[in-house]
Amino acid sequence: MISGVLYALLAGFMWGLIFVGPLIVPEYPAMLQSMGRYLALGLIALPIA
Repeated sequence: MISGVLYALLAGFMWGLIFVGPLIVPEYPAMLQSMGRYLALGLIALPIA
């Protein structure tokens, strides 16, 4: 039960970073942020697969 709640909180945090990230680092281009986001997603999903 606790792990499910923690995973849900982590998922919400990651989802929120998509919108807050560009506000935190506005000097980075949007394309670079998107590439980093999808690279991180791939690196996280690779061990799970």
